[in-house]
Amino acid sequence: MCSDDSFVLREEFRSSIEFRRADLRVALPDATFDLILCRNVVCTYFGEPLQRRTLGAMLALLRPGGAFVIGKGERLPRELPGLTDWNPDSGIYRRALALEAGAPQRNEVSQWS
Repeated sequence: MCSDDSFVLREEFRSSIEFRRADLRVALPDATFDLILCRNVVCTYFGEPLQRRTLGAMLALLRPGGAFVIGKGERLPRELPGLTDWNPDSGIYRRALALEAGAPQRNEVSQWS
């Protein structure tokens, strides 16, 4: 649906969406998510140690089977457990359904630091 050359979600979908704003370097919400959009921030401006720590914390909030999206030109650090390649050429990944050893858990984020 378009309104004045803008895309708009139908009300039935909008009512279940909540947008949140947070400083990823400091704290993340105490919630779990089906979808995390992280474009042009962590993989663009953060150094690798901060990338790993922040991504580990974010992935701990992503439900198994959930989607994680980064910018098309961005790349995740190597050996990031818990994600499966879904469509990495477009920056779309999926959290593994069965958590593998070393995958981030809500109470194990510190192992990524």
